[in-house]
Amino acid sequence: AVISNKFCCQISIHQSSIMTGAASIAVLFLSMVVNSTRAVRDERKTARSCCCKAELGDCAESDETSAVDIDNRCCMPAEECAGLFNTSLTSQLHSTACELQKAKCPKNRRVKETSVSKTGRKQKCVYVCGRIYKFFDPEQQCEKCLEGRDLAQKCEACLEGRDPAQDCRTCLVGHYFDPEASDPKTATCKRCKKVGLDPGANCAHCFEGMDEGCSRCTKPGFDPVAYPPCSTCSLGRNAAQHCTQCSFGYDPREDCRWCLPGFDPAADCRRCEQGRDIDTDCKQCLPGFELSGDGTCAVLNRSSWTLHIIGDTHGDENFLFHSLLSTGLFQLGGDFGIKWKDDVEGTNDFEVVILGDIVDRGARSRKNLRTLKFLASNDKFGRMHILLGNHESMILQHDLKDAGHENQAWLLAHRGHEDNDLLSWLGQLPTVRLSHGVLMTHGGLSGKVMERLGNDLTPSCHTPGAVCGKAVVDHLNHEAKAYFARLRKCMQQRLLNGIEDHTKCAFDNNADVLNPGSVVDALDGVLWYRGYSRSPKSENCEEARQVSTRLGADTMAVAHTTHGTIQRYCADAVPVFVTDTHTEDCMQTGECDFESDKKYHTDGSINPDRREVPQSLSITIVGVNRTKMFAKCFSMLGTDGLVTRNCWEF
Repeated sequence: AVISNKFCCQISIHQSSIMTGAASIAVLFLSMVVNSTRAVRDERKTARSCCCKAELGDCAESDETSAVDIDNRCCMPAEECAGLFNTSLTSQLHSTACELQKAKCPKNRRVKETSVSKTGRKQKCVYVCGRIYKFFDPEQQCEKCLEGRDLAQKCEACLEGRDPAQDCRTCLVGHYFDPEASDPKTATCKRCKKVGLDPGANCAHCFEGMDEGCSRCTKPGFDPVAYPPCSTCSLGRNAAQHCTQCSFGYDPREDCRWCLPGFDPAADCRRCEQGRDIDTDCKQCLPGFELSGDGTCAVLNRSSWTLHIIGDTHGDENFLFHSLLSTGLFQLGGDFGIKWKDDVEGTNDFEVVILGDIVDRGARSRKNLRTLKFLASNDKFGRMHILLGNHESMILQHDLKDAGHENQAWLLAHRGHEDNDLLSWLGQLPTVRLSHGVLMTHGGLSGKVMERLGNDLTPSCHTPGAVCGKAVVDHLNHEAKAYFARLRKCMQQRLLNGIEDHTKCAFDNNADVLNPGSVVDALDGVLWYRGYSRSPKSENCEEARQVSTRLGADTMAVAHTTHGTIQRYCADAVPVFVTDTHTEDCMQTGECDFESDKKYHTDGSINPDRREVPQSLSITIVGVNRTKMFAKCFSMLGTDGLVTRNCWEF
């Protein structure tokens, strides 16, 4: 110690220890070795020149003490300190540079790669499972599934009753974890036998507010298939009035199920249809408009009126946005990514008509519905008109075979969860529109449907013309709403009784619903007919002429059948335009979301001959004789964000 006094370093000896003879010599020698080592180090780092006061155990390994901490405390590398004080490290984790050495991590065939994470002096093997084993648990060396997944299905499927929309971590709606399971991570979920049973109570009793049979609410006007049941008003009822009265714009004669006459269903009945005056409860036209024979309020003393018609978009946000931009009425921005142009906010001499099939196939069906609902609801003039297509009808009928990744979301919506409002909204949209002599449907109004309507149209259709047209359109739209309302009621009642199969509601003639043959399901119904859209023959063109003449129309616009570009048929009879140009499945290309760099025209200019690209049909009515001019319009988004629009006349 005297020899090393320069470095003030010593080893504390326990007072109870008795050092004699060789032991004293050994301690002295150890002190010399330590301080000689320190002399070399401390000449390089004078800030640590006199601090080696560690006692036996101070250099011992622990999870909380890092190698750096030991180095600082002992004034020497941790491994050297441990050796000098005869303290064994519990694992050989140090290199000569005092860094933790990588532990040896065992691998199996499912492990793609391994690495080591360090916390203090504690090491942990980190595993990455191979691509085809992505649902195996890396925390379990890829030997077991991630939580809630079924090993018997190679972990690709959820365990029974687990929710795939939540990565199998939770139970499906109306299910609860098996209370007898030993491990929560591998527990299956049991289903409540009825929607009205509370899974939070392991389905032992009904939700609060329901009767003992869990089949109806104890208070009138509440919705038994909301979630939780009986927690909100039924469709069209006013919460401020405790669900006892209809909300503004809903018809009490129809049990608040849909809008009063003249109110716009696309805007949830909150305002009038286009051209109608809210101060007259939408019964009369606004100043400057007059009631036409087809029931619409047409503009007086204007030189022109334009219809912009868009066909199928099938869950593809890119296609929808570019189709809307092709009308020249919209711009990018706002809460939904697209909005009305500022310079058209005060004009009311046009309409935008969406011919349905907004849903299915693509991954943005629900988002696109909400976008269109927003555009319709936030337009004070009611210039957007949205019709049902056959795929919306399928969703309403619980036919989800084309819903793809949104299948589970629609199942939940039918059980009263998120997006249930979209089902209510879709259920009251029209299937047919007649405006300014243009008859618009998704599939087409066939001659057979006109025959089946028969006496229902008497006496309005004794004489062909717009009055008959209004009667037919009103009748078809009312029958469609009635069908979907009864269908919804039937499906809800079956859910409340614990029956998941809804096919009886949709297709059984003995069920208490309208036979939908002329409107929804028949191949010649207005949503499914292809006689006008699939390269019509001469007899189809004659059929189109007869139907149009009887309804006071001189033009037809349909969708439903895909073509490379908008087609014009039957020029010698009555112009029939087919507006569906969407064929690409955006799910296959991963391009369902709107992306500004998505290019449908790649040569820097719009090519009207480019096939299967977004476009819209423009029909402009001009002059006293109401002459119609037809064009197909395209849009292109530049790298500067500016939109180019061009139209080509037929």
